[in-house]
Amino acid sequence: MSPFHRLFSGAARAVVVASALLGTPSLGLAAGSCTASVSGGVLLVTGDADANAIFVTETPPGSGTWVVSGDLTTLINGLASDTLSGGVTNIVVDLGAGADLTTVSGEIPGSLTVFGGADRNEFLLIDSNVGGDVLVENAGSGETDFEGSFIAGNLTVVNGDGFDEFKLDAAEVAGTVLIDNGDGDALTGASSVTDGENDSVIGGDLLVENGVGFDALDIGDFSVDGTLFINNRDGDELSGLGSSTDIEAELGGLVWIINKDGFDEVEIEDSVCKDNVLVENNDGDAAGLGSDSSFGPGFFGGNLTVKNRDGFDEVGLKGAEILGSVDIRNYAGNALGEGSSVGVDDGTLVLGSLAVRSETGFDEVDVEEGSTIVGSVFIRVDGGGSGLDIENASMGSLKIQASTGFDAVNLDDTTIAGFADIRLGSGGSDFLTESSSGLAGVSIGSTLIYEVSGGIDTVTLDVLEVAAKTTIRTGSGDDLLTILNSAFNSFRAEGGSGIDLFTDLGGNAFVGSVVFESFP
Repeated sequence: MSPFHRLFSGAARAVVVASALLGTPSLGLAAGSCTASVSGGVLLVTGDADANAIFVTETPPGSGTWVVSGDLTTLINGLASDTLSGGVTNIVVDLGAGADLTTVSGEIPGSLTVFGGADRNEFLLIDSNVGGDVLVENAGSGETDFEGSFIAGNLTVVNGDGFDEFKLDAAEVAGTVLIDNGDGDALTGASSVTDGENDSVIGGDLLVENGVGFDALDIGDFSVDGTLFINNRDGDELSGLGSSTDIEAELGGLVWIINKDGFDEVEIEDSVCKDNVLVENNDGDAAGLGSDSSFGPGFFGGNLTVKNRDGFDEVGLKGAEILGSVDIRNYAGNALGEGSSVGVDDGTLVLGSLAVRSETGFDEVDVEEGSTIVGSVFIRVDGGGSGLDIENASMGSLKIQASTGFDAVNLDDTTIAGFADIRLGSGGSDFLTESSSGLAGVSIGSTLIYEVSGGIDTVTLDVLEVAAKTTIRTGSGDDLLTILNSAFNSFRAEGGSGIDLFTDLGGNAFVGSVVFESFP
């Protein structure tokens, strides 16, 4: 049972059907036949154990007269079709066992309820207006499609185990949409496909919960005024695929996506997210692949948080405009030593801060291609080495922390308004400032501290300008310090045990005190 309460399940379903049958005589059903009747404002259609296909249509539209018809194999009250009237307010369809198809079209003043059996069932609501709630509940798998329709209340779709499909196409739901799918197909491992398109609108929340199996969600040309919550359980055990979530939409509330074990993909592009966005990916697949999350181009009005568990994880910000802060947390990498890859590029703008924290495994962080972080940038990598590349970017301040492993830090054509504080552990390092364009260089508006605890370290400071004090500490090991075309206001370099070499290639300006300790 889902943590979302399953409306109209069990005893509640019996109440709905019993109320509709009140005053209606019991009818024996021939194979492949359905009954249809109106009582107390409820149009009730019931089926048998065969595969029924029925069409419930208001004819003519707006008349209050309903025609219930079957296909070539399904009879209605012993006829090919039957016409019913008498003040229909609510519609209840209960076709029982068998793979059933239900199509409804018309003006429904009240609610619409459809029950399907344990086989795969299909339901289509087309060109309709429903004044109340809509409930579709299948004991087995289901395919539900809402086209060109308006629902004034809430929409709830509950499916059992098997492959499920849900689609909103040019539809509007004034209330909340809840989709609750069971585990996926035992043969294919697929759980569900959720699709929204063609200017569909949800006035409340969109809540999606999928069971075990691979899940695909495509929300495009779509708007949700409330919260978007997606909870995907473990992926397909055989393929290792977890989920794929692709969003191109206008989202007015919180966006919260939870993916359990398996390789998961999340892409939010060409979207407007007015509130906070939170993505949580659990452990990756057996091969060590964790997740791939991409954000932008698009607008994000709040904070963006990404939390990835074990496995190799990728996070990309591409041309995103983020009014809040960004927090990316990657846990341990895979058995191959691969940790994570984080890229901020294509002119991404973050008005708050950027924090990237990664645990064991080799980690890469790139901030480049005209990206701007107005606040601080904090990068922490906890072991396994790293490659940190900041190119053609600007930020408020920079703080980098690393532990064991070889770390490479490159600042290229970058402006840091405040301080730069880079502290690396043992394992060796390579620190380079440069101008690959030959036009700018690296500018630091306050202090620069570069400190490592040991290993073979290479520090090359080229086209670097530091407004306040610069401190270089290379620790134990053989170290090489090279400076050219740079300007400093108070400079101190401290080597440790080992052979330390300093080379001045010219073009430098030292103002204030200059100290070289353990560098000949």
